[in-house]
Amino acid sequence: MREMGQMEWMVTASSHRLDDEGRWEELQFVLLDILEDLGALGVTGWGRIGELGAVFSVEAPALPYAASVGAELFQSGLEKIGGPPVSRIEVEPAGYDDSQSEPVLERRLTNAGPSIQAISASEIAELLGISRQRVYQLLEEREDFPRPVAETPRGAVWDRRDVEQWARKPRRRGRPRKKAGSQ
Repeated sequence: MREMGQMEWMVTASSHRLDDEGRWEELQFVLLDILEDLGALGVTGWGRIGELGAVFSVEAPALPYAASVGAELFQSGLEKIGGPPVSRIEVEPAGYDDSQSEPVLERRLTNAGPSIQAISASEIAELLGISRQRVYQLLEEREDFPRPVAETPRGAVWDRRDVEQWARKPRRRGRPRKKAGSQ
């Protein structure tokens, strides 16, 4: 239960590039576990391959405190695994959906371009009313199906707007035609 005067804040953090990128996946999972142990809420992996990153939430009364807590948690996690220094921290209020008791975090990726609303294959499946496996089948079968915008240790992520735009396109009914040369 949240203390009086506390708000939930979403923290997006990433490190400088690892010297040994071969250890990236292993260190990413360890970092996520450590962040949870340190008290970060709703920890999710995030970022570019070769950089350690996470999206998590913290409780604080105001932005400066949330930034301080988030930076301290992420830096402590990196130090515990011998990781590179912090390269970026972003903090914003976590969004809430009044129909649910749990906070809904809008996860945003920023890679030297416009922000995107990142969604997972499971979230796409729910959005389109299909299975998660079918999402990956569409990725293989359909050239017009949106491509993931990033790959995290926990899976691919897509821009929600791309998926919604694809879902609105009119399509022929039935199975797609086989590609020439495929059997």
